[in-house]
Amino acid sequence: MKLGTKAYEYIERFGPIATAISVLVVFYVFSSEFIGYIRGNNLKINLLYGEIFDWSSIQTGFLFGVYGFIAGKSDGFIGQIRHTRPVKQFLAYTRNAIVIGFVLTFVSMPLILIDIGPSDITKNWYYITCSWFSLFIWSFLSFARAAYIFGLIIRVDDNRRIRG
Repeated sequence: MKLGTKAYEYIERFGPIATAISVLVVFYVFSSEFIGYIRGNNLKINLLYGEIFDWSSIQTGFLFGVYGFIAGKSDGFIGQIRHTRPVKQFLAYTRNAIVIGFVLTFVSMPLILIDIGPSDITKNWYYITCSWFSLFIWSFLSFARAAYIFGLIIRVDDNRRIRG
């Protein structure tokens, strides 16, 4: 089965959030099993809060740089394609990933401060953590999409003139 262009566009556009929602549904459906696994294996979920905070702050800074590079460049190849629909969509993806990463960074801050051990995990705390982790999935995949497209854009060389 061959996917058409429209199918790829939908996957590119809605893939990150659809995946995050799917992960959230799986976490909710199998909540008892996951809570048992966390408690039974003494997983330190609070360490995950710090790691994801670190990642989200770094990815957000990177995306600010990417956005500034593309939005501020008016010459060469990027200048030529600047006003096309794909570049406008890429900039929208990048802005979206920046906002999601920024929200994730700030939501992660108070979670880092709370000392929750595996035995302290209640259903409510589990649901909060699952929602937060799904936000991470959405943020990470949005970042990956923007980084991948950025890589494709910068792969094209600008015309260089030999000065003499």
